[in-house]
Amino acid sequence: GILSTDGTGKIDQLKNEILNTKKAIQNDLQQIALIPGALNEQGFAIFKEVYSLSKEIIEPAAQAGVAAYNKGKEINNSILEAEKKAAQEATEQGKTALEIESAKKAAREAIEKSKQGEIAAAAAAKTQEYDLMKVIDTEKIKKTFGVFAEVNKLTAEQRAYLDDLEKQNQKIYDLTTKLSIADLQKSMLLLTQNDLHTFANQVDVELDLLKRYKEDLNLIKNSITKLSTNVDTT
Repeated sequence: GILSTDGTGKIDQLKNEILNTKKAIQNDLQQIALIPGALNEQGFAIFKEVYSLSKEIIEPAAQAGVAAYNKGKEINNSILEAEKKAAQEATEQGKTALEIESAKKAAREAIEKSKQGEIAAAAAAKTQEYDLMKVIDTEKIKKTFGVFAEVNKLTAEQRAYLDDLEKQNQKIYDLTTKLSIADLQKSMLLLTQNDLHTFANQVDVELDLLKRYKEDLNLIKNSITKLSTNVDTT
């Protein structure tokens, strides 16, 4: 039918690269989470803002394209079912081969007529190229990261993790532009299977890590204070 396609294989090739990028992002975030003092309230607020910049990252046009394409596939299947049923009924009624074909054609055309718009939309979706992700506002991210670095007096090494984070996010965006509909579906699947909404899905984990790290530090500080106080009194 009009909708059979396996994609170009682009996503299969990209899979490892996308997964490596994901790992790099996780590592960057964890390294940033370990920065002592990165967790003052101001730094925390900035970190949250960085995530919100990339929260809704799937391009709506891509979602609409996939929905139209899937609807077309559904209609295609219902046409095949209707043809099968019509052929079966005609055969049971002892119709000729020609009449059976004619019954199948009538069944098919009835659906094609009633679903004309959706079939056209599916065919159109198939001819287009899609970007999986919305364009990332790099300027805003740069600015936010800059403030984060200043607030937390980051060293050059710590700064490097922030820069890499930005680079990795851009890389995922670049890897998933101009996709055919089949590749688009594969890339969506890849992202959901591997829980890779770049920044977005990592936020809760990382902010939780930051919070716990902060609490641990406070516990340690308190213990040290207690210990030193005890030592003084003996």
